[in-house]
Amino acid sequence: MVQQSQPRRDAYPGHPDETAGELDRLRDVRADAPDQAAAQQRAERRNRALVATIEAQRAVTAAVHDRAEVLRVVADRAVAAFPAADGAVVELLVPGDTLEYAAAAGTLLPHVGTVLPLAGSLSGLAMAAGATVRCGDTERDARVNAEACRRTGIGSMCIAPLHAAQRAIGVLKVSSRAPGAFDEADEQQLELLAASLSGALRHAEDYAHNARLLQERTDALAQLAQRNVELAAERAYLNEMLDIINVSVMTCDREGNLVHLNRAGRSVPAGPPPTRIEHLHRVAPAGQDPAPDHHPLARALRGEVIEAAPMVLHGGSGRDRALIVDARPLPDPGGRPSGAICTAFDVTALRDREAELAGFAGVVAHDLKNPLTGIIGFAEMAAELLDEAGTGRGLGTAARYVTRVKENAQHMDQLIDDLLAFATTRDAPLRPGWADLSAMVGHIVMVRSGHLPPPDRPDILAADLPTVWADPGMLRQVLDNLIGNAVKYTRPGSRAEVTVSAERGPSQVCIRVADRGIGIPADQRQKVLSQFHRAHTGQGYAGTGLGLAICQRVIDRHGGTIDIAENPGGGTLVTVTLSQP
Repeated sequence: MVQQSQPRRDAYPGHPDETAGELDRLRDVRADAPDQAAAQQRAERRNRALVATIEAQRAVTAAVHDRAEVLRVVADRAVAAFPAADGAVVELLVPGDTLEYAAAAGTLLPHVGTVLPLAGSLSGLAMAAGATVRCGDTERDARVNAEACRRTGIGSMCIAPLHAAQRAIGVLKVSSRAPGAFDEADEQQLELLAASLSGALRHAEDYAHNARLLQERTDALAQLAQRNVELAAERAYLNEMLDIINVSVMTCDREGNLVHLNRAGRSVPAGPPPTRIEHLHRVAPAGQDPAPDHHPLARALRGEVIEAAPMVLHGGSGRDRALIVDARPLPDPGGRPSGAICTAFDVTALRDREAELAGFAGVVAHDLKNPLTGIIGFAEMAAELLDEAGTGRGLGTAARYVTRVKENAQHMDQLIDDLLAFATTRDAPLRPGWADLSAMVGHIVMVRSGHLPPPDRPDILAADLPTVWADPGMLRQVLDNLIGNAVKYTRPGSRAEVTVSAERGPSQVCIRVADRGIGIPADQRQKVLSQFHRAHTGQGYAGTGLGLAICQRVIDRHGGTIDIAENPGGGTLVTVTLSQP
């Protein structure tokens, strides 16, 4: 039996089942149509917002070097990027925990410069949370400053924080006068725009900072260039001034390299210009080793201070030259030695002239002393003859007159000796060496008292005395004057008692001459060291008033001191202090 096939249900378009399915699909399409339209609107809105954000980023990038322009551009673009917004503002943190309307657009533009407290504001909340926040109704939202919103005409708003160097510096805010103007999509878009603004602000601040640094460095270089010009002019002026003076001036750095030599300094050396201390001609005190490290500039570089020291320049211009030298170290602002300076005044011609004057004085003194010697000698012989002739009144008076002639001639002889010594001790060159004090004092005592009978000899005690460094001839003159005064100024009828002692220390020696004589009043002790001053005028003690002045001058030239005090138990104590190598 053959079965007949059944036709398919969908073989006939007008079949009832097919018609029902199509009807269901049509109903579904009609139901989804509003959702699709809304979705399409949202997509278009996002596209418009994205395009507006991109345009805002481009505008910000174009203005990145100008911070104020960046803020203005962002505020303007924010209003354009958010269709629901009628105002936008960039609020930046300022001192005092407040926010300032730094830039604005739309309805908020008139409020640029407004300052609001950070506390109690939605902007402060966004900065603290570090996230975008939204307010749908400023009248009902307890988080906002409702009064400030009323003044600025804000009904709803969306706020995103701005960051720089990982810290909140302010907010970007878009607003609308109408409540509920913004949604979640607006929050996302505002966050993106705020990120662009944060980056632009960082770039603008970096640019401004670099521009300031560049300007500061440019200004500093200009000032430095101007100062270099001024220094060059000052240096030229100083060099010209130093070249005029007839004193050698030389400076060096801490390494011993010569920095400056004036004309007088350059004229002394022969050959190529010196560049270091050791290239200079050798200079040292008379009688000392003129090695390069003994040069006064080298000594000053080691920290020594040299003041008005007489020295000799060896091998200058065919002969040794006499100099007066000063030198001292040059400290830097921190007090550390940065170099040294030395000045040297050539006194060779002056010393030559002084030698001529000394020779002239010697000739004059000799010529004066020769007649005096004859007067004294003949007066002595006449006195002896008169004594032998008898003791008549006339002869006795003549003898007294002759004695007076002899005494005055002796006084004049002593005055000439003292004047000559006073003149020569100031200008005669020092020739220091080792001097045996014991031998020197022993010779002085022998000359002064060796010819006297024992009852008339002064009692002079010289303790064990050391060897000292000084000019032997000048030191002997000092000791001879001091011992002579100690013997002379003794009370009438008393025997002179004198003690000479010395004490040597690490760097100096003290020589003391003590007597038991009439002493020196306290108010006269300093004065007797000056020339022609006598403390006991009219008391029968002969003298010229130059002996102690000669001592003072000699000790000054040795760089020492002389002090006069009362000797405990009566008399005078004179202390001479000399530096020792």
